[in-house]
Parts: sequence; C-alpha cells; structure tokens
Amino acid sequence: MSTDPDATTKFGPYLSGVGPQIPGEPQGTLLRYGVIEDVEKAFNNAGDKIAAILLEPIQGEAGIVVPPEGKAISGGVLPVSGVLSSKEIMLTLEPGSHGSTYGGNPLACRVATAALEVVKNENLVERSNKLGDLLRSKLTDLKNEFNGIIAEVRGVGLLSAIVIDESKANGRTAWDLCLLMKDQGVLAKPTHDNIIRLAPPLVISEEDLLKGVDAIKKSLTELPNAPKAHH
Repeated sequence: MSTDPDATTKFGPYLSGVGPQIPGEPQGTLLRYGVIEDVEKAFNNAGDKIAAILLEPIQGEAGIVVPPEGKAISGGVLPVSGVLSSKEIMLTLEPGSHGSTYGGNPLACRVATAALEVVKNENLVERSNKLGDLLRSKLTDLKNEFNGIIAEVRGVGLLSAIVIDESKANGRTAWDLCLLMKDQGVLAKPTHDNIIRLAPPLVISEEDLLKGVDAIKKSLTELPNAPKAHH
C-alpha cells in the first residue's frame, strides 16, 4: 500500500485495518520497505487478525524485499516466474497445498530456461550496464544543451528516466514531449506527471540506442513550440 501522496490522491482513505500501518503500534508507524523486522512485529502484534500482506516489489514503496527472480523470467512470452528460498522454508509447502493455474506449465518453463540462457550467454547484464551508462551520458549532454528542460537524468542498467522541468518548456509538459517522441519512433510515458521512463530492450544495439537519443533531441528541439496535448 503506497504512502506516496501522488499514488493515493483520489483513492483514499484506506478502509479501517487496511494499509501500511503496523497494527498495535502508534498511529503513523509504517511497514518500512525492506525491513523484515517490521513484518515480524506486525505478526507478533496481531497475527491472528491479519488476512494478508501485499508485497509490492515493482515500485519499491511497500512490503519487503522479494527475490528479483520473482519477476517474469520468460522474456515476456508466457506467464512464469521463479522464487528462491531455503530448503527449510520451501518444504513447509506440502504436495497439493499450494499451486496456481499455470504452475508447472512445461512450455512456460522451457521458454523461461531459454530466456535465462540468452541473458547469461549474451552477457545481457554486463551489456545493459555498459549501454545504460552510454544512454545516461548522452541524456546528460541533452540536459546541458536544452536550457534546463531536463532537470535530472537517472537510472540503473538500461532502465533510465529524465525529469522534465515543465516551467522551462514554455508551458509544455512531459506528456507533450512523449507525443513528439512517439512521432520520432520512441515510445515512452510519463510517471508521476513529469518523469519520463525510458526502458530500452536488453537486446538493443548501440546504433539503435543512439538513434533513440537523436529522436529525443529532435523532440526537445520542437517542444517549446509544439501543440499542447489535450488529456
């Protein structure tokens, strides 16, 4: 359950007993991200009253750290993921006590294996770090070139983001920039209004990556005089 006001506006307040509050603790005591002791405290205080704890490993605002292998590992082809744990924990699940509709799907498992082999054999982790550094270096050059329209460049691996200072864009928004980028062949979307997320595929070539940067540059050039989008 996010505590970020941008994520809760128009969706709150939470129902009684639902939310990131640790039961039995003073108001405002929240389950902190990655702190397993907070989860233990919640169960110690009110374990018999807890119906479920929702783990949110994608945005990283709530819950506890979930092994990254819990995300999709089939290359986006079929529904499959993996979970790693100790033998002692995994063996508490007896045969038939836990399952899912697609659990044990042999085709999905084979696709996942092939995807992992590509990640390993083609050194995609190392490659994404190298290309990600290149991408953010080029984006930083654009930040310096376009009079503060880009307020910040950040990211890890190939996953990157640019923060748009809309006060420097002649009344244009991050969404307006995304529409211009679309016309140049780059698909991206704003998150939290003025942050544009850039997520190139791990297999992208350096040539295509630089073409994408060039498309962003052309879009930034057009932005101050571009038509304003209607949401």
